[in-house]
Amino acid sequence: MSLRPGEDRAARMAQTNPSRRVAKLEEIAAAARWLCSDEAQYLVGHDLVVDGGASI
Repeated sequence: MSLRPGEDRAARMAQTNPSRRVAKLEEIAAAARWLCSDEAQYLVGHDLVVDGGASI
């Protein structure tokens, strides 16, 4: 992705994401925290995609 002078990278990324925004650090951390918790203890062999729908 090439940026024009003065173009905001986060704003450009948000335009191409179905959620129309860039993830907050806390949102990514919450997914990682859940995977490390007892609530995810029965989860085996699954990819948890935390990308706001970008990979759809």
